[in-house]
Amino acid sequence: SALALGSLISLFLTQADKVMVSKWLSLEIFGYYTLAAALANLLPLIVYPMNNALYPRLSEQVASGDHDGVAATYLKTSQWLHVLLIPPAIMLALFADTALQVWTGDPVLSAQAAPILRLLVIGNLFNGFVTSPLLLQYSHGWTSLNLWIFAGALFLYLPALYVAIHAWGVLGAAAGWLAFNAGYIFASFLFMHRRLLPDMRWPWLRDAVLSPLLPVLAIGMLTTWFLPTGLGKIATVAWLMVSGFLSLAAAAWCTPASRSFIRDWVRRYARGSAVV
Repeated sequence: SALALGSLISLFLTQADKVMVSKWLSLEIFGYYTLAAALANLLPLIVYPMNNALYPRLSEQVASGDHDGVAATYLKTSQWLHVLLIPPAIMLALFADTALQVWTGDPVLSAQAAPILRLLVIGNLFNGFVTSPLLLQYSHGWTSLNLWIFAGALFLYLPALYVAIHAWGVLGAAAGWLAFNAGYIFASFLFMHRRLLPDMRWPWLRDAVLSPLLPVLAIGMLTTWFLPTGLGKIATVAWLMVSGFLSLAAAAWCTPASRSFIRDWVRRYARGSAVV
């Protein structure tokens, strides 16, 4: 079936960078790449539960012809997913060297793996952005778009990845993964919205992407800039945790769906306290 074929090609594409790095670069470099990939691949763990929750709901609304419900569910769940996805991705990208030093305790290894991690985690963030558009396509029974994108990737991404690795080494491989996912989200965003939800392009970009992304970037840059030097491991972990919490809080407050939930929760809590 188209879904099975798409899953097979997707698996091949997601492993292509690692296979090429292991073949054409040294074992030491491959070790750095594997370490960075292991940390970056924590990000998709946030996405998997959303797949199980969103797809049945969208399929049910599509089957009942509830177009307005589909649009509302799509936009709301996209916002919630990105609120949970963007803060750890941006914090991990900005604090890549610090996070790796805390994890491994090896400053040399961390310095080598950090630039790779930054590129891979942003690539995985872009890949996470595709989740809601992809599930919306599948809920409409439209699988051909994803297959065409993957077919294009086979003829464009793989040769470009080969050239990038030979030109720029391991950073070329990581940059290739980022570029592939940037193209993936652009194509999904452009063609999927044009066919299924043409009025949802700007609301999705504004409410589900820019609203959580911009405040997280601002907080991330500030906390990175003011990170004290010479902190011990416990203090560094505390700094990272506080920075992550602030970025999550900012994303939640600046994104319409989560801000509405917070306000409703505060009102209910206030009324309950007043009754007591």
